[in-house]
Amino acid sequence: MTAHANSPEQERFWALATPLLQRAGVTRSTMMGFPCLRLDGDFFASCDHRTGELVVKLNEERASALIDAGKAEPFAPSGRRFREWVTVPHRRHRSWQPLLEEALELAAVRRSVTPKSQRKRGPSLSAMFSLRESLRMGEREYERVREIALAFPGVNERLSHGARCFFIQDSRPLCYYHDDHRGDGRISLWCPAPPGVAEELVGAEPDRFFEPTPSASGTFSGWLGVFLDTSGANKVDWDEIAAIIEDAFRQVAPKNLIAQLDHE
Repeated sequence: MTAHANSPEQERFWALATPLLQRAGVTRSTMMGFPCLRLDGDFFASCDHRTGELVVKLNEERASALIDAGKAEPFAPSGRRFREWVTVPHRRHRSWQPLLEEALELAAVRRSVTPKSQRKRGPSLSAMFSLRESLRMGEREYERVREIALAFPGVNERLSHGARCFFIQDSRPLCYYHDDHRGDGRISLWCPAPPGVAEELVGAEPDRFFEPTPSASGTFSGWLGVFLDTSGANKVDWDEIAAIIEDAFRQVAPKNLIAQLDHE
C-alpha cells in the first residue's frame, strides 16, 4: 500500500511524534523527502512517505537485534542498508511509541558523548596525532582504497590538486583519497555518486558520510564523502567502500569499460 499525506499511518506517526516536539532541541524536518524528527540537527525518526511505516535510528546492535527477532526490517531506501536504522511495519504499530522514545534517548546519548562542535572539527589535535601514529598517517586506509580502485578496468592513479586521485583512462576522476584535507584532521574518500545518494546517506548517518564542498567550477557537486578514520559502531566496512567505488565507476566510466567490468 502506498501512503498519502493524510494516511492513517502518517497520522499515527505524527500523533505519537507531536509530544516529542515539546522536548528541548526536537524539531520537525525532512530526510530524503521523508517527514522526520531531529534532535539538535541529528535525525532520529521518520515516517516513510511511500508506505507510512515508522523509521527510527537506534544503534547497530539494537537495530540488528530487532531485525533478527522479526520486530523490524532493514532500512535501505537506496539499496544499501543503513546499519543503525530500522523500519517498523504497520502490524507492529504498538511498538512505535516506545521505539520513538528509545530513538530520542539514544540521540541524546550521542549528543552528550560527541558534542556538535566537536563532530564538525573532528578529534582533538592530541588525539588525532596519537591516532595517526598508530595508523602510519593513514597509509593503511590508502592501501585499501588503492587496491579496490585499481581493480577496475582502465583505472590509473596520479596526484590531482595535491591529493591522491584515481582516474578512469587518466581523464575522469573515480575517487579522491584525502588525508587531512585543508587541515580538517580527517581521512576520507570522495566519490561521484548517483543523484540523491549523497543526501540520503548523509541525512541518515552524518557521522560516517558527508557532502564534499563543491569547487568554484562546481566540481564535487553531488559527490559522496566517506570518513575512513571512524571506529566502534561506525567502523569502516570495506565491502561497503568497494560498493561505493563501484557505484562511482558505473556513474562516470564509458560504456565499454562498464561492459568489461560486467564480463570479468
